Amino acid sequence: MTDPSADAVTIVLPARNAADTLRRQLEALDRQTFDRDFAVVVVDNGSVDGTSAVASTYRPERYRLGVIRERRIGINAARNAGIAAVAEGMIFLCDADDEVSPAWLASMAAALHCGVWVGGVLDYVSLNSPRTRRVWHAPKHSTFRPSDPYVDDTKGSSCGFTRAMWAELGGFDDRLSGSGGDENEFFMRAYAAGYRPCHVPTAVVAYRLRPGLAAMMRQRFRQGRNQIAMSVLPGGRLLPYRYTLRRCTATLLRVVAVAPRDLASADRRYLWLNSVSRHAGRVAGLSIARVRRSRGHPM
Repeated sequence: MTDPSADAVTIVLPARNAADTLRRQLEALDRQTFDRDFAVVVVDNGSVDGTSAVASTYRPERYRLGVIRERRIGINAARNAGIAAVAEGMIFLCDADDEVSPAWLASMAAALHCGVWVGGVLDYVSLNSPRTRRVWHAPKHSTFRPSDPYVDDTKGSSCGFTRAMWAELGGFDDRLSGSGGDENEFFMRAYAAGYRPCHVPTAVVAYRLRPGLAAMMRQRFRQGRNQIAMSVLPGGRLLPYRYTLRRCTATLLRVVAVAPRDLASADRRYLWLNSVSRHAGRVAGLSIARVRRSRGHPM
């Protein structure tokens, strides 16, 4: 492997219907303290608002900005399209509705070296109201949780790796799309291939949660369903546990059974709703998979 420290630096920024937030992220990238040239590639992922116009008309001072379009809907399809447009070097990912801190890129690039990928910290306070954080049961910051056996917890809204690693692994699996955790299958494969995660506590991204109880429950449901979709893919099969319909249904029923206790408590209510939504998504994903198998369809 060659040392990536002198390579080209590119930030790939997937964006779907992000006209209201994209400019603030582009401005945040203009405030980076990184002392080398870098490029930003915005991937318009089938937007029907003014996302492309916002990206195309922004004039950065600190970096070169390019805009490409990927019509296949899904954040992994957008990530792959943006990375494929780059010839070589270090790749960093962030999202169109978040805001990176000034030292984010410098910290990530300094930590990225041969054989690792890097992941930063998510700040849940700056862009979210206290009620939104309470609904999501969100801490002030994300934490890095090492595990043995390994289970990936990299955040796709703040991570980096070499393009060579991405190419070696065959890219992100575009069957996983936009439901949370889409990146973890890729990094499970990276770990199996001998790469290791490097936590970068000084690389902070202000992360925007979707406000509202209904939005939280929909997202948690999709996350649960996405975990099932991931579990049958190559990276998912490397997980040290297996989801079964019987086990997930039993867990859901246990969570439902404590509803009278938890719904009566202001402190526990939102945590219960987070949990039941995610478990319901897992049961739905497994039920759909069973029906597809019974009809002779691939997963």
